[in-house]
Amino acid sequence: MIGDNTSANVGYFNDLRTNTLKANGLTAVVDEMYTPPLTDATTLVQKVRSARPEFCIMLSTNVPDDKLLLDKFAEYGLIGKLPLIGGGGHIGAPELLNVTSAEELQGLMAGVANWPGKTMADIGRRFVDRTKEPWFGHDSIGAYAHVWILAAALEQAGAADRSKVTEALHSGGWDLDGAAQPRGRRLSSTGLVAGQEGIPAEGVERTVRRPTEQANVIIGSTSLTSTDPRRFTLSVLNAVLGGGMSSRLFQEIRERRGLAYSTYSFASGHADTGVFGLYAGCTPGKVDEVVALMVAEWERMADAPITQAELERSMGQLAGGLVLGMEDSGSRMSRLGKSELVHGSLLSIDESLDLIRAVTVQDVQDLAAELASRPRSVVRVGPFGD
Repeated sequence: MIGDNTSANVGYFNDLRTNTLKANGLTAVVDEMYTPPLTDATTLVQKVRSARPEFCIMLSTNVPDDKLLLDKFAEYGLIGKLPLIGGGGHIGAPELLNVTSAEELQGLMAGVANWPGKTMADIGRRFVDRTKEPWFGHDSIGAYAHVWILAAALEQAGAADRSKVTEALHSGGWDLDGAAQPRGRRLSSTGLVAGQEGIPAEGVERTVRRPTEQANVIIGSTSLTSTDPRRFTLSVLNAVLGGGMSSRLFQEIRERRGLAYSTYSFASGHADTGVFGLYAGCTPGKVDEVVALMVAEWERMADAPITQAELERSMGQLAGGLVLGMEDSGSRMSRLGKSELVHGSLLSIDESLDLIRAVTVQDVQDLAAELASRPRSVVRVGPFGD
């Protein structure tokens, strides 16, 4: 089962893990969650292909992620062979057919939450007659109702003033808690250093013993905050090191040596620190060799500049993912919300692309050297002996 880490999916997956799978005598051979939007579905689908499940629960929540996953399943020849089970009205959206194909959608099953009752049935019929959509589901109004409520309040207030809009919402019958005040945006931070406020001063190594066929290993360190101006450099570094099938980790560890089923790098920025890590899934007996190769590739990024071809390829990958992520309203709204909550300003697509293109080979090497110098931790999970 694979899905993004939106709140509904997290709750659903937790119930599957603790109750539903056991009750039906099933075992999850793949259990992966990701932060949307996807830029590359290779590592997720590779894990599914390697595990050879009887079916796959694919809980993406937007059309661009649907497309990336379906395209990758098709590339690996799994469409029509592996039953896929999704959820949400976006699976039935005409936009998904426009960006994929009927062949890729064949065999994809999906459930959509709806409302029972004769009154809702009548509304559904009128909706279909008016819009010519195939059905009436929550996706048809869920992303818009709150926008119209806010728009009406703004019109009544006559200005984008918080107190006036709140008063308009109150007068419109919306019972808002007067004590609930928005939390202020955290100030920009360059990040805590090792030994500060819970940040480990030294790296740790931990082995978790579980009766699995595959061993999983992660090497990680602190990284950049979400507001650090070097985050675009980090995106390029991450793409070159472990961002897909052309990345250094994938080429060296999987393609050339055949040591891992899946390997990639990842980065996540937060208010006061960040995380940068490398992952690999391999046979238990190859863990030490794989760890050594992962560390070597990380340090090679710090010791020597990447090639111009790697820089250009990573920029193309990032630019494509950014533009593709704007193809549905959910992703657009998520981007707007994150920009407001985290940064306090919105970068246009062109501005974001310019910042990506401004990254240099030297920028990548300097940042790689800084991250490689930080305390590094290693966690191994698998069927290891004492």
